[in-house]
Amino acid sequence: MVTPLRIVLLGATGFVGSAILRRLRQRQERWGTSSVEIRALVRHDPQRLAAPGITAVHGELPTIPTSLFFEDPHVVVHFAMKQIDADGSGFHAVNVQGAERLAESLPPSCRGVVHGSSVSVYGQGAQEGLSEDAPLGPETALADSRLRAETCLRLAALQRGIGARIFRPRFILGQGDRFTLPGLVALTRRRIRIGSGQQAFTVIDVDDYAELVVRACERLASGKDGVSVLHAGYERPLGFDEITGMLRQRLALPPPRLRIPANPSFFRVLRWLPGSMAEGLATRLELVGLPHYFDVSRLKNELAPDLATRDPAAVLSRAIDHLRPQRD
Repeated sequence: MVTPLRIVLLGATGFVGSAILRRLRQRQERWGTSSVEIRALVRHDPQRLAAPGITAVHGELPTIPTSLFFEDPHVVVHFAMKQIDADGSGFHAVNVQGAERLAESLPPSCRGVVHGSSVSVYGQGAQEGLSEDAPLGPETALADSRLRAETCLRLAALQRGIGARIFRPRFILGQGDRFTLPGLVALTRRRIRIGSGQQAFTVIDVDDYAELVVRACERLASGKDGVSVLHAGYERPLGFDEITGMLRQRLALPPPRLRIPANPSFFRVLRWLPGSMAEGLATRLELVGLPHYFDVSRLKNELAPDLATRDPAAVLSRAIDHLRPQRD
């Protein structure tokens, strides 16, 4: 009989959270429904997650319902981070206070925590081959809230003597992506090329990311892991021209005709312009105009020697396939 993997999942209906659920259902298909027990924090319509082995608990951060946790040993997976400030309330309540309340609420039965952060905690400039030990310097309100959240959970794990895995991805592709690849498609359709085109990015497929999370949960549940941070991505980065070239080929898009410079002076000028839109535009252009690729050797050595060496071009190709229903 397989020992159940018990997971408390925050952010189950989001981009990555949905992929984690898909991966856990695959585990159920292989080992049986009883091999996984999930309690998921859900803000709206708990019935949408109704499935064998899943208990939806109504609530939202920063409040933590007491019924969210198991009395039996379990791992907490936290991906309920606010990514876009659509309501203008900022990121502190959900991201920072939410992590603080979660850390305070962890019961003795919790064996570990897995958290999805971001490489944005290093700052906004060019990032080439950084390791997880690189200096931290978040430059946006969102990145600052991410760093505060991951720091809170890491300290809580250390204080309680349990394990923790903090993942820092750059670009996540695949099923459910509404921002990264669609945004690059929009640039390509407008025939815009940013920077030299040689700038490269660390990427990961969302289902591979979910596999990393589940592997981390399995290790934490068995008491094998301490507290660590891992970049989530493949060894080989993808270049801007490589991405947009494949988009043009697969989606029959025209070649670029406008080049936007990508250098610190240009971004400084944008940020000097009045209004929050200029600040947001500078941040978005920096993401694709400057290199953002990272050392993933720690991930490869500790958790995923097979996934880290996957071909990112093949992953990009499949991600484009997921775009086609939206395009038709």
